Amino acid sequence: YGVKRVGAWQLLSDGDTDVDAIYRLTRGIPNITFSRKFKGTRLPPGVMSPFNAQSTFFHRDAFWSMSLPLSVHARVSDIWRAYMAERLMWEAGLGVAFLPS
Repeated sequence: YGVKRVGAWQLLSDGDTDVDAIYRLTRGIPNITFSRKFKGTRLPPGVMSPFNAQSTFFHRDAFWSMSLPLSVHARVSDIWRAYMAERLMWEAGLGVAFLPS
């Protein structure tokens, strides 16, 4: 699978990041700050990472991957969508990138 283009960009936020509710309950709200040297990364085919529905931009060639599944709880629908979309993006020559906000 050759990733030639990015289908979805997930922006990573400093400070109050989007972490799991259990994490927040057991460890508090993390204050994560990304290095200013970080310019972003594109995942290679075969590597998956969930991305959420917040601060995510989609290329028009990947608009089909924006749909959230209705068969799972809304709290995890964006995560399941990410896994399904990433796998299908490989087939379309697309990939996912993570960028600083």
